[in-house]
Amino acid sequence: MAGSRVDRVTVIADALSRFGQPLGLDLESDNPRAERLKNIYTGTLALAFGMHQWEFLKKTFSCSVVSKATDAIAESDAWLNGYGFAHQLPGDLKKNPEVIFDGSGHIVRDFSIEGRRVYSNCEVIKVTGLATLDPEYWPDDWREAFVTWLAGRFSVPELMDVNLEDKFLTEALGTPRERPSGGMFGRLMAQDLAANPPDSPFLKGDPLSDAHNGIFGNRGRIIW
Repeated sequence: MAGSRVDRVTVIADALSRFGQPLGLDLESDNPRAERLKNIYTGTLALAFGMHQWEFLKKTFSCSVVSKATDAIAESDAWLNGYGFAHQLPGDLKKNPEVIFDGSGHIVRDFSIEGRRVYSNCEVIKVTGLATLDPEYWPDDWREAFVTWLAGRFSVPELMDVNLEDKFLTEALGTPRERPSGGMFGRLMAQDLAANPPDSPFLKGDPLSDAHNGIFGNRGRIIW
């Protein structure tokens, strides 16, 4: 795949080629096989992105303020939860943010996350968390592990071969007893943790981690 743009089509075709199966169709067609391949890809990718706090997925976003008129609240009034401002979490953010900053770059400790909004008393909010990322920007070793996992997910619907499925899943995720923390992904998670340990000074002051450790904000508690 080196030397050319890597996208969803490339990844799916690569996974199918692992057991000699051609893609042989347009993924944007109405073909039932195309829909099945895309659905398996999307589901497997969600699992892969969500199984670990991957460092390469971290990104800082600016959040847009939500008008109180959206909820029929006067601009001079507070939101129903008592905060002065609400900001929309970006669509590319996969989970709740790891760190929340105000406009001056200070960590916000007094906030509430409700649905896809973060409420606080800060007029400007930025968040750091896990983002979606196109295949072109995945690390090569992570992409290889994902393609191997995807090949396993494709094996049964394509060939009805459970032995082939187990072979690929074992390579990607380990034996059934080890999954999902074994195999190629297990090694990648261990490497990621070694390079970015949880007690790293870069993570200190994370308000969500502070909540776990019993550190509270000005309102007496942090609402999850």
